[in-house]
Amino acid sequence: MQHRTHTAADTGTQTPADLQTRIDELTGIYPAVDKILDGINDLAGLISTPERTAVALMALAGDPDGRDVIGLLADTLVRLTDQNSNPGIATIPAARQHDIRERTQEFAAYVRDFLPRDLVVWTTWDLDPSSIPA
Repeated sequence: MQHRTHTAADTGTQTPADLQTRIDELTGIYPAVDKILDGINDLAGLISTPERTAVALMALAGDPDGRDVIGLLADTLVRLTDQNSNPGIATIPAARQHDIRERTQEFAAYVRDFLPRDLVVWTTWDLDPSSIPA
């Protein structure tokens, strides 16, 4: 995946009301989540070139191997629910730890293996045919 920096070609407008309502509903639950919501808020109001929009789509959900934002979020859920990376989980009974870990690993595997990323890839290609390597 190509990494490009933000450019002056990207501008923002007001986030659409339906998305803003959902962002507002989730704001304040947890500080780190608020940071994610700030980024979503920026993206939701983004006005950019087709090429830059294609880059944003690929970074969000278009990597066939799951090395995108959606895949990163799924892997973060696994990390948060693993007692080795989050010792607070160790205070939960072992059987529940196992169930929690199993469900989040299954979720992450589903996101990696079954999320229809090809839809994003084809959309990216329609926006910018040069974005897909030959």
